[in-house]
This record gives sequence, C-alpha cells and structure tokens, in this order.
Amino acid sequence: MTMTIDRLERDFARTDGHCHLCGRRLAFQNYGTYGARGAWHREHSVPRARGGTEHGNNVRPACIVCNLEKGTRSTRCIRTRYNRTAAPYSRARRQRARVDNAIVGAVGTFLVAKLFGADDRAALWWAAGGSIVGYQLEPDPQRR
Repeated sequence: MTMTIDRLERDFARTDGHCHLCGRRLAFQNYGTYGARGAWHREHSVPRARGGTEHGNNVRPACIVCNLEKGTRSTRCIRTRYNRTAAPYSRARRQRARVDNAIVGAVGTFLVAKLFGADDRAALWWAAGGSIVGYQLEPDPQRR
C-alpha cells in the first residue's frame, strides 16, 4: 500500500509529531528511515495481525524502535514501560484544552473574588489573571 504525503501528515499531526508510545519527538522527513534521528513508522494500536484496520483511530506515529518492540502486543503494554497512559495530544486538541482552561480560570477566579467581597472591577482583574494562568497550564497530562 502506497502512503500519500497527505495521509502521513495527518497521522503525524495526531500526536503533534511525538511517538504515541514513548513520547519522543519524531522528524516527519525521517518516516521509515531506520537509524535516523526521529525516525518513525505508522503504528497500528490494534495490530493488523490481530484484526486491526487502517482506520485513522487505529493508526498513530511511533518511533521505529517502539513499533518493532511492540510487535503484536497491546499499546498499553508498551506505554506502561514509559509510565504513559495515553497518546500525546495533537496541537489542535492542546489548543482547545488551553482555551477551556482559560475559561475555567477566568470564571473560577471571578467567582472567588466576588465571594471574598471584591467589587466588579477588581473581580474582572482577578478573572483576567485567572484566564492567563489557566491558558498557560500544559493541558496534555503526558507532557507534564
């Protein structure tokens, strides 16, 4: 099966260019180049040998070493070796989570400021600070 650049880019972006098993940074241009820095394969979470498909939910980027080590074992088995529980977030998912954190930070600090008797203007300043802090939190639990 020939891989299109479009498909490879989509797979690579699913984890923002990180191995979904160990979390190492991958290099897009080193797809399939064993021994190169950041070399990677398309890895099937459910191996094709066990009925896995080419569907997007089953394919993620993994460094070649992790992919070969995994073989037909489960993704969970390999991730636990690296103290990981999930694949890294994509850039878009991290951005959505940061915006959500900013909203929660703003609303939370506004309510706390009002609870402690701050006037509306002061509470809005607190909310602005809470939104900045919320946005800056790393939303991906695998990158903390």
